[in-house]
Amino acid sequence: MTGCDPNRIGRQARCVLAGLVGLACAYTLHRAVVLRIEYYDGYDYLKNARALLHDPLAQYWFLRPPLVSLLQLPAVAIGRASAPGAVVRLVAPHLTAALLAILAAGAVFWVLLRPVGLTLALLGTLLFVSTPYFVHYAPHVLTDLPAAGWAALAVALYTSARATNGSASWVRHGACGLALGSAALSNFRLGTLWFALVAAELGYTLRRRRADARGWLGLGLEGIVAGLLCLGVFAALVFWLGHHRAPQGLRGVLAQFGASTLRTGAEPGESWRDYIGMTLAMTSAPTLLLAGLGLVLALAQRQDRDVPFFGWLAVVGGAIVVLIPHTEARYLLPALPAIIYFAVRGAEHLLRAAETRWARSAGFHAAGVSVAMAVLALVLRPGIEQALLDQDPVFRADLERRAAEMLVRARRPPGRLMWAGSWHPLYPRQSRSLPGDEYFELFHFPPWAVEYLMDEKVWSFIVTQRGAGPRALLASLLQDGDAVLRTVDVEYDWRTRPAGGGPPLEVWRVRRVVLSRVGDDYVSAPEGGGGPRVRATGGRLVGVERVEGGPWAVFVPDGRGRLRFLGETAFAPGEEGLASGEVSRVVLLRVERATVE
Repeated sequence: MTGCDPNRIGRQARCVLAGLVGLACAYTLHRAVVLRIEYYDGYDYLKNARALLHDPLAQYWFLRPPLVSLLQLPAVAIGRASAPGAVVRLVAPHLTAALLAILAAGAVFWVLLRPVGLTLALLGTLLFVSTPYFVHYAPHVLTDLPAAGWAALAVALYTSARATNGSASWVRHGACGLALGSAALSNFRLGTLWFALVAAELGYTLRRRRADARGWLGLGLEGIVAGLLCLGVFAALVFWLGHHRAPQGLRGVLAQFGASTLRTGAEPGESWRDYIGMTLAMTSAPTLLLAGLGLVLALAQRQDRDVPFFGWLAVVGGAIVVLIPHTEARYLLPALPAIIYFAVRGAEHLLRAAETRWARSAGFHAAGVSVAMAVLALVLRPGIEQALLDQDPVFRADLERRAAEMLVRARRPPGRLMWAGSWHPLYPRQSRSLPGDEYFELFHFPPWAVEYLMDEKVWSFIVTQRGAGPRALLASLLQDGDAVLRTVDVEYDWRTRPAGGGPPLEVWRVRRVVLSRVGDDYVSAPEGGGGPRVRATGGRLVGVERVEGGPWAVFVPDGRGRLRFLGETAFAPGEEGLASGEVSRVVLLRVERATVE
C-alpha cells in the first residue's frame, strides 16, 4: 500500500498544533512572571482597580473601559496587601492579564470549532497565539486581547444559539448578550459587534429569502441583555464609589461619552492605509494570502457558516477604521479572529485539494508535509522574532519600580515626592518596525505608576524649558526634604524621540534653606533648615566658613513676589561672592542628583 492513513495524519497534525499552542501559552505565563514594565494604559486600569478598593490615592476614570479593572481586582488586592515596592505588584497583574489572554485564545478556538472542525480550529488558534500581537501584548494590562476574546465568545454563542432549538437556544442567546456586553465593557467601540450580528442575521435572511423570526428575536434579546449589563455595571460603579446617588451619577457618567470620546483623531501623517502594513507586520504574508483566498472562496460558495464572520470583519473592522483614525496596531485585535477564520478557510480548501493525492502517493505526501512545514515556519516567524525582541533588557530591568523606590528613599521628612516633567519614555534598543504606529513597544512611565507601586502621593508639575527661569520656579515649588523624579520635558513617540535618546531619568534630593537678614548676617528663617553661614559685604553675599556638599543655587526676591536666580556658589571663604544688593531674604537650593540606570 502506497497511501497514508488520513486519520493518523490528522491525529499527528492535531498533536503538533496543540503542542505549539501549549508552548505559546506556557511562554506567555513565563513572560508574565519575568516582565517588569507596563504601558501607561495599564497603570490607568490598575489605578481604577485601586479606586474600586477605595484607595485614597486613586481616582476612578470612567472613560477607561471598566471590565479589565474589575477582573484585575484580586491581583491589585494582593498587591495592596504586600509591602510598598514589592515585585508582586507587577507580577500579579501580569499573570492575570496572561490568563485572560489565554482564555481569549480558548474563545478563538471555540468560535472556529463548529464551522471548520477540530484540526483547523487548532490551526486557527495557533495563528492567533503566534502573532506578535499575542506574543507581545498578552502579559500586559490592556483591553485589546480580552476584548478580542469576548468578541469571539459572543460570535460562538450566537452561531450556537441559531443552531439550537428550544429553551437551550434562548439561554445561549442570553449568554451571547452577556458576552456582547462584556466585549463593550472591555472596549467601548465593540458596541458595534451587535450590529455585526445584525448584519449576519440580515445575510441569513437574504440567503434564504425569508426572515427567521426566532433569529431576530434572539438578536433582540442579545441586545437587551448586553445593554442592561453595561448599564448595570456603570450603575454599580457609581454606587460603589459613592460619588452620587446612582440615577444622577449614572446620567453624569453617561454624559461624558460622545463622538469625541469614542473617536480618536489621527495624528499628522496617519492614514487608514497604515492598518494594511500593520496587519502584515503583526501576522504574516502567508496568513494574509490564505485569508484572501478564504474570503474569495467564501464569497463564491456563500455558505451559512461564513455569514457571521463577514459581518464581524466588515462591521467591526470598518468601525476600527472609521472610529479610530489614529492608528495603532493593537486597535485591530478585535477583528483579528475574523481574519484568522478566513485564513483557515483558505487552508481548508488547499488541504482538501491535496487530500486525494496524499492518499494515492506517498511521495506526494512527503512533499506536501515539507511544504506545509515550510509555510507553518513562515507563519510562526513573526511571533518568534517578537519573542526574541522582547528579550531586550528594558523588559526585565525593573526600572520603573527601582525609580519609585529610589524616589521614596531620597525623601527626608517632612518632604514630598515630586515629579518634574512629562511621562518618561522607556523603550528597547531594537523594536519591530511598524509604520504608522508610534507607540508600539514605547512605554511611557507616568506619575501615578509611582503611587501604585509605593502607596505614596506624588505631586507633579511640568518644566517647559531649562535655564534660570525654571530654576526659580523650582526654588518656589520645592521644599526642604523633597525628592524629585526628573523626567523628560516633552512626551516622545517613535517619530519625535531624539536620535541619541532623551535625557536620563534622575532622582533629586532637595536641600532648601531660607535665610533672613539680621544685621550683616543671614540666619535660618523659621521655614528653612540650617544652612551655610552667609554675610552681606558690600552688596555681595559671601560665605563665612567652608561648606561641604557642593554648590548652592542662590535666589532672592524680585520685588513682585517671585524669586530671581542670582547664580551658583559654594560659599567658600575668600570667594568674591554673588552680587545681591540689599535684600532681606535669601533662598538657597541644592540638589543631589542620581541617575536611574
